[in-house]
Amino acid sequence: MEQLVILLLIGLIGFINWVIQQAAEARKRRELEQKRDRGEEMPPPLTSESLEPASQDNPDDGMRKLMEALGLPQDALPPPVPRRQEAYVPPPLPTPSVAVQRSFRVAEPVPTNPAVLQEQARKFQAATSRIRTLLASPEGVRDGVILAEILGSPKAFR
Repeated sequence: MEQLVILLLIGLIGFINWVIQQAAEARKRRELEQKRDRGEEMPPPLTSESLEPASQDNPDDGMRKLMEALGLPQDALPPPVPRRQEAYVPPPLPTPSVAVQRSFRVAEPVPTNPAVLQEQARKFQAATSRIRTLLASPEGVRDGVILAEILGSPKAFR
């Protein structure tokens, strides 16, 4: 049932379109007849010959007119074709053994002396106590978050 209604609507729209076109053609014919009755000059009817380009003898006429309009001399040579630049070739990579030697560092030995360990523990406690005092106030927490955002790794790498 819905398809029938859609087909009827399409047919109705097509019929209305046809009526509008017929009315427009009739209006144009009446205007032409009125001009003819008044004796006004009529434009010549369009034919296939009047639609063709005027200069069929010389196909270069269009190019000549374009060059004249651009102010270019007619007997000038065209600009040279640009050459492709050679692609960048990176220098060869070092041999793997050299790359491996450069990429590793030798770690410092861990101290086993109790006095050195106590000194390092004291330095760590002093640093953590300074951080605790900074984070005790709201302004210190805000500054800590800002510093972590600035100095920390990007969020994409977290």
